[in-house]
Amino acid sequence: MSSLGTERGTHAGPPPETGGESPILALLTPSLSSAVIQPLYSVRALFLTAFFAGGAAGLWLSYLNARRLHRQRTDAVYLLLLGALWLAFHVDLILLTRDGVAFGASWGNTGRSGRALTHLASVLVAGVALLPHRPFHRAMEVAGTSPASPWKAVLASCAVGLLADGLVLGIVRWL
Repeated sequence: MSSLGTERGTHAGPPPETGGESPILALLTPSLSSAVIQPLYSVRALFLTAFFAGGAAGLWLSYLNARRLHRQRTDAVYLLLLGALWLAFHVDLILLTRDGVAFGASWGNTGRSGRALTHLASVLVAGVALLPHRPFHRAMEVAGTSPASPWKAVLASCAVGLLADGLVLGIVRWL
């Protein structure tokens, strides 16, 4: 007999007399975690959200990706540190522009250089937030998995970005 599974009475399916699961299939079943990893939001969505809605929105979208990977506790300290750096940069930029030292005018009337610096810093923060997730994005590309639809997450991230900007303005007014 030349076909596999028919020599000496072996078979790959469940034993007919027991009706149970095959021992081979039981060995191939993952046992460490039964959690299904959801597809991540795309890198493009992360950078565009950070560029148009600010660094806090980009950090929130990166946190949502961490939740999809079940890594929110692992990435929490990293993202909180980046958030604190973003907050410090934002407060410093507003104070510098309010006093007319560096870039001209205050928040609502920021000159081109202030807006350009804010966009650059937002994209930089998003890029640093992306670093721990790069292997997972690469694995999605290799597996041919398409990214998740980012619309709801991007809208939520924009709301978080607006709240963070309001918080920053409140801190600056308090100072």
